[in-house]
Amino acid sequence: MEVSVRAALRQQAHQANIHTSRNKQEMAQDFRNIYSTLTCGLSSEETKLAVMPPPPEMMTLLVRNMIYPDILSAFIPDLLEVLSNVEKWRKIANARACHALMCDEYWPHYDKPYPSGLTNSDRKVLQVIFNAQEVIRTKYIEILQQYCNLHLYNIWTSQSPVDAEHFTQVFQSYFASDTTELYLSLRDLTPTEKTQFTDVKKGWVEFITECAKNGYSVQPNVQITNQEQLAARTEAYLVLVQKQIDSLERMFDEDAYKYRHVRLQDWLF
Repeated sequence: MEVSVRAALRQQAHQANIHTSRNKQEMAQDFRNIYSTLTCGLSSEETKLAVMPPPPEMMTLLVRNMIYPDILSAFIPDLLEVLSNVEKWRKIANARACHALMCDEYWPHYDKPYPSGLTNSDRKVLQVIFNAQEVIRTKYIEILQQYCNLHLYNIWTSQSPVDAEHFTQVFQSYFASDTTELYLSLRDLTPTEKTQFTDVKKGWVEFITECAKNGYSVQPNVQITNQEQLAARTEAYLVLVQKQIDSLERMFDEDAYKYRHVRLQDWLF
């Protein structure tokens, strides 16, 4: 993929992210521009994920268009898969910050007086990104759990009688012990994170057991996050990840950061 084409995609996706949930007419034009860039600027080979993953701005745009103005409940598995790719970009940013801090710590012990090139402000930004790893990952897992609950709840309540076969298939895709049967977005969870999903599973198993005794017309007693709140939490996560990526690019790759073609105020940490 040519750098100029990728830069154009990032700039267009950034612009579309600004318009998301605000101006539908401008959003439609943004998508036409992106589609034109993809179809005219890239070959079929260059669009393969194996060649280069989509820019984070594209992933963020996809997520936003699946949660605004309302969450597309039927496509929650697809939403989570895109969100998991945003998380991969965040992990790359965290690893980059960690590497920079390690190199900076090494320089004073080098046998020649070469400076690391980092300012005190740079070090603070890098340290904040590195320190935020556990907190942001926890919030990400919580968001996955909330979408899982919402998805199962909507399947259970959208039809009467309940489509038991569909519910069982989705349930299995969230909680199967065999990792290969899980949704792609859940396959890289750590053992501890899988345990958290086991807690979600327990609540649904208890509810289904109650239904078997009292009839399947019973409403789920599983706690569901309000859709507006869930969209807001997802948005906060997206903004935070983009801030980290932008901060690192401003610091280490100014040319790549210029894809925005606009001047942004420094992010506050």
